[in-house]
Amino acid sequence: MRKMIFTPIGGEFWYDKNIVTKCSETVSGYFLNGGRSSLSCICKYLRQVGKNNIMVPSYLCPTILDVFDNERMNYMFYDINEDFSINISSIEKNIGQVESIMFINYFGLSLSDIEMMYLTSLKNNNKVLIEDKVHTISNQYFGDFAFNSFRKFLPISGSLLQTDINIGTIINDLEMNESYIDQIKKARALKTDCIVNNKGSEEGYLLAFKLAESLYYQKFAYGSPSEKALLEKINFVKIKRIRNKNYKYLQNLLMGIEDIKIIFKDIGSKTPLGLPIYVTENKREVILNRLKLKQIYLPVHWNLKSEKRIKNNTTKIMSDRIITLIIDQRYKLTDLDRLVCEIETILG
Repeated sequence: MRKMIFTPIGGEFWYDKNIVTKCSETVSGYFLNGGRSSLSCICKYLRQVGKNNIMVPSYLCPTILDVFDNERMNYMFYDINEDFSINISSIEKNIGQVESIMFINYFGLSLSDIEMMYLTSLKNNNKVLIEDKVHTISNQYFGDFAFNSFRKFLPISGSLLQTDINIGTIINDLEMNESYIDQIKKARALKTDCIVNNKGSEEGYLLAFKLAESLYYQKFAYGSPSEKALLEKINFVKIKRIRNKNYKYLQNLLMGIEDIKIIFKDIGSKTPLGLPIYVTENKREVILNRLKLKQIYLPVHWNLKSEKRIKNNTTKIMSDRIITLIIDQRYKLTDLDRLVCEIETILG
């Protein structure tokens, strides 16, 4: 059984008492099981009101397209530039063919004031605006609909669907995915015991998370009251502060490494999902595979090379070179030192 030599970097979250506060904060919105469930409910509403022709960014998680296909939505793409800015002219070409448009705030960092003004103008011209906030933890939104995914930031399953539109009848048709909730709690408990108490094994909790993931995708569902109760005790101010500090520290360590290009260099006070980088062509898989041997697990947002529904060449190139470096609240600056040291060793 594989024991912890270092605290693993990346992977699913474990329970951490340091991010819990004594002050509860009420969560306002429809609390669903995950981002897929929120998006499914939005699609059901759009079909009901005859606005199921939608424009979406060419760079996105393929599971979004799975939901659209499942809900019989008609989608077309607009372009995303290499710096993750919106190619507004590509929207303007086809905006008359759709009633709805979805946008993504990539890594919680990409959305500019100009883009927000443009998207707001579409909303003011009766386009339904859907805000994908899966990479953010902010409560603010300006779309007709907005949804997030807390498991990207916390050891909590759930998605907050925010809207001023009454979709209660759609929400009421959902059930809870109790088998998934039971299994994900078990998996998180196993990982917590392994990380905190050095009990059990990495293989044990990875297997439990794999089973939970398969159960998650079985159905769209309402959120768990116990997960929502835990969410209301999270110290978001502390989490945002640590993530912002870790990002800037890691960015400084990466400066000057020849094969790495930092995508977002000036984040101000924003709260990042991670620190996305481009690496020199053909070096990504080598980096990822060798880091795994050191218990460092970095995600790719997203691997679109084999995604046949997306044809955009710029998207494919971006997807082939991107890695998201971990900067979340679980890690100290010494963990980030280790991450960069291992990357430098691999790159030579």
